[in-house]
Amino acid sequence: MKVKIRKQEKSTMTAFVIGIIVAAIAEIVILMIFAAATSKEMIPESNIKMFATICALICSFSGAMVAAKKASEFKFPVAVSIGVSMFILNFALGKALPLSAEKFEFQIPLAFCIGAVLGGLLSIKKKKIKR
Repeated sequence: MKVKIRKQEKSTMTAFVIGIIVAAIAEIVILMIFAAATSKEMIPESNIKMFATICALICSFSGAMVAAKKASEFKFPVAVSIGVSMFILNFALGKALPLSAEKFEFQIPLAFCIGAVLGGLLSIKKKKIKR
């Protein structure tokens, strides 16, 4: 028995996947720039948490903007799900790789969620009221 997927559902899923890919690529590029700047001692190592938070905000914002623009319906929930998914992805990778033994802090998940909400809100077109 084949399950038929409506075109709107397919568009929403495609928008979600594209948004995750854009957010992941943005995060990789931004973290590479921060790593290069840190290795050349342009950025002190004490500011790494701040730059990781800024990176989370920017990549979540960009992924949410793209996903909300591509989605045909459910634009805001798709955008917010990008932020939540990026947090889960980063949290899972952080737990899988035994690189840091620091305690869990809430600024990075909060930055993922705020970036996604802002991206979703700014990408939704307002309907003009005809008078």
